[in-house]
Amino acid sequence: MTLSQTKPAQMSTQPNRSPQPSLDNELYVASFTPIPSNSALPQTPLLESYRVRKVTFAVLLTLAFLALVTALLISHIVTIYEAVEQQKLRSSTLAQQQIHQTQQILVSQVESLKSSTAYEGCIEEAKSLLASRPQGAIYARTTTALRECQAHLSLRWMNQAQEAADRGELRGAIALAHQIEGDKQPEAQQKIKGWTEQIMQMAEESYKTGRLNSALEMAGAIRRSNPLYAFSQSKIESWNREWTANTSNWQAASLAVNADQLETARLYVQQITDHPYWQSLAQETKTNIEQRQTRYEQIYQEAQSKLALNQYNQAIALGTQLPNTIPWVTLKQSLTKRAESACRGVAMQAVFLTWSAGVVSGWLLYSQGRRA
Repeated sequence: MTLSQTKPAQMSTQPNRSPQPSLDNELYVASFTPIPSNSALPQTPLLESYRVRKVTFAVLLTLAFLALVTALLISHIVTIYEAVEQQKLRSSTLAQQQIHQTQQILVSQVESLKSSTAYEGCIEEAKSLLASRPQGAIYARTTTALRECQAHLSLRWMNQAQEAADRGELRGAIALAHQIEGDKQPEAQQKIKGWTEQIMQMAEESYKTGRLNSALEMAGAIRRSNPLYAFSQSKIESWNREWTANTSNWQAASLAVNADQLETARLYVQQITDHPYWQSLAQETKTNIEQRQTRYEQIYQEAQSKLALNQYNQAIALGTQLPNTIPWVTLKQSLTKRAESACRGVAMQAVFLTWSAGVVSGWLLYSQGRRA
């Protein structure tokens, strides 16, 4: 019998026993009862413990691997960092050496300039070198050379400034003194203050004589670093304010005089300050006012005299020369009215006399005719 023709085995009444092979020489295929799934099997403590140990081992193995990788990575990073730091240190050391060598050359140049009395170049080079923050002996040599060069140059400038001041060139002297540094600077400041006071006195004199622009130029040349800078600025402001006010009042007074508004002109003149230059102009204006006042008074008095002499037309003609401003316009109107009134009276009197003379003449002719 072939495999495909194998007879089906009979089911045993006992479920857990294996079937007995048949006596025939046929191929027997065992029949097994299905084994329940793991989920259906009861969880024994031994199996659970095994699974826990297995998971724990896997976790520990993973952590150990990660720790190994992390350690290797950190070691690599530390190695790179140390290499970089060493490179930086070598570069810094090399740069410091180069800087030191350069500073050595520069300080030698500074000392050479000092020896050749080129003090301005010495000061400039020394300040530039100090800006690079030298250390130790280089710093000491540089500061010593700078101090000595400043002392020599300050003495030279002080002498030149004094010579300029003696020649009357105060602004040039101050400009030289402003450049002085070091130990001579306090002395230079005192000189600057004294020379500035002289300049301000000269500026004040120029202002009083009416040369405002010259005064402003001298006072305006004083620098901010000058101890008298604030004083000079206050003077400039005061001069400009007073000059503007006096100019306005004087011009207004002049216009009023030309318009024969003499009282108005007097008011403006009174507002001009005691400044010598403006007082001279104010006095000229006052003289002009008084001359016009006197002339108009004379005209009025002469017109009054003509009116008293019955010279009415001449009185009216003189009255027309008086200005049409107070008080002359009122006096002129009064004079004209009086003259015209007197003229009308004279005319009426003349008419009456003429009429009377005509009547008398007619009566005489009539009388003579009757006699004849």
